[in-house]
Amino acid sequence: MRRAAVIIVTVFLLEVLSLPVNNEQHWKAFEDWWKKGVEVESVRLGDRWTDQLRPGVFATRDIEPRSDPKPVRNDKTGSLKLFKMAKIEVVQMADDIFNRYTNDKENDPGYYILLSVYILYERFHNPNSHWKPWFDVLPALSDMNNLLTWKFSDLKELSGSPLYQRARDRRSEVTDHYRWLEDNIFTEYYKLFQYKPSADEYKWAVSIVRSRNMMILVDNIIQYVITPYYDMFRHAPQDIDQGYYIFNPITRHLEITSRRSYSEGDEVFAFWGEKCNSELLDFYSFILKDNLFDCVHITNFVLPEGDPLYKQKRILFERSQTSYAKLKATKEGVSHELIRVLRAMTIGEEELTTTLMVTGVDDEPMSSRSQGAIYDSLAEICRGALRDYPTTMEEDEEILRGELSPRKRMAVQVRYDEKKILFSTGVKAMREAQRWADIYKKEMQTNKDEL
Repeated sequence: MRRAAVIIVTVFLLEVLSLPVNNEQHWKAFEDWWKKGVEVESVRLGDRWTDQLRPGVFATRDIEPRSDPKPVRNDKTGSLKLFKMAKIEVVQMADDIFNRYTNDKENDPGYYILLSVYILYERFHNPNSHWKPWFDVLPALSDMNNLLTWKFSDLKELSGSPLYQRARDRRSEVTDHYRWLEDNIFTEYYKLFQYKPSADEYKWAVSIVRSRNMMILVDNIIQYVITPYYDMFRHAPQDIDQGYYIFNPITRHLEITSRRSYSEGDEVFAFWGEKCNSELLDFYSFILKDNLFDCVHITNFVLPEGDPLYKQKRILFERSQTSYAKLKATKEGVSHELIRVLRAMTIGEEELTTTLMVTGVDDEPMSSRSQGAIYDSLAEICRGALRDYPTTMEEDEEILRGELSPRKRMAVQVRYDEKKILFSTGVKAMREAQRWADIYKKEMQTNKDEL
């Protein structure tokens, strides 16, 4: 059943890492709670008040690669499936939510809503919640820095970036979800909640879920989880040899394993994945300077309905579709997934007939003419994307030299770095298009000579 794919195991407490905790008593209670949930004694939480106000996790002894720590255990975290959280009504509530929000398999919001509703219930209605020590150190909505809480004047600094429209759409989506919950869940199950959560309380819960959820594979089913114990590991932005997590199906533990050694007293980091700055800002409210994995998500392409091969290309185009996150340009080049989509859009009639006979578009170059068309299209897409920004790179450089609020600085830096990637990608695409054009001319000349 769909609802079985949502489970609370006990992710990233990013706001907690940089904001003062409510008080020392709460932090001490959380620290004790955290210690009870870890399996090994090889790590400790950082001192909240002396380690630059950042908790982090530190080695209490020398740690060898691929050995430990393994801190998160399902049974110790009080693992709960969401729909069993209180009364039998919750089973029906979970069904109601999933029945309403299961149309978009690529970006199904159902689990976000369920986790958010669960957190609302536990935080504001259950004084004896297992998660209370964690809730007590979470930031209030007014202290959060995610895009849901930004003023429109700050958000507008992202104009031109694909992130700008995504952030606006998400705001509308959260509002729509709350209205539906208000009319169908908070009213229907009022006896369960004993009160009607406010729009700001729901936004707070969504913010917690978006910045902390992770996916693990349990019994061949993708489970969406939140792991407060794992939250304390800070991100190692440029080092993939830091800690990583796996779910052990035998022990039923979420295990954190290190690819490198640590000496006693070293901070133990976790690698959260190859995330570009727009993703870091969107989900975790921070960006990295000189991010090795920075990228631009390419969204400004369409298949023209006036194309005489529109119907055939649309079939190929749909076969080539992939997740939004994979359609990107990076400092090193463009993703294979993006090339496949561009190939579907620019393919010629002769190759189209052959390609439609297979399951999709592969990564192998086709004719020199088709390859040139791909890179011509990519160059034009980059030029169009650069035109969408209201400022130039030179203007952004000047702005970044001035005094800016933290939010405006992050927004301007994100759009500036995206422009650099788009400009570089466009230049490379033009060169590649010219290279394939030259190859095509030589092929035509060779064919002519042979005749």
